Amino acid sequence: MKKAVAAMFCFCVSGAQAMETGPWVTFKTGRNSQGRLEHQIDSSSIKPEGRYKSFWTRVWVVKEKQPLVFSVNEKLFFWSQKFLVDCGGKRFGVSFVDTNQPREEKLRTTEKTTRWEGLDKFPAVASTVCGKK
Repeated sequence: MKKAVAAMFCFCVSGAQAMETGPWVTFKTGRNSQGRLEHQIDSSSIKPEGRYKSFWTRVWVVKEKQPLVFSVNEKLFFWSQKFLVDCGGKRFGVSFVDTNQPREEKLRTTEKTTRWEGLDKFPAVASTVCGKK
């Protein structure tokens, strides 16, 4: 039994370390009760979707040095959201179009109803997703 618990601990720790060392780019910051939060783009998730490009994000808790985690039915998940970018139109959809957090399902938007803002307000998104400096 002890070996099974130790193996599960090692698996969880290695998963958290993999999340830390991936190709992440911070595109906005915030604060909550846990302190400073960094909203980060997973560079490996960027892909074209019709006339847009999409990417997935995570929230990094700086003080804890780990991504924000939530649980569902006693299973842990790294919180993540999917966003759209219109590189040609130079705009960023600031509302997420998909999420892995069941409580946020009702807050999702679509490409037609998303709120767009100028890509110039999000230089990290412009350079990472669209390749513009």
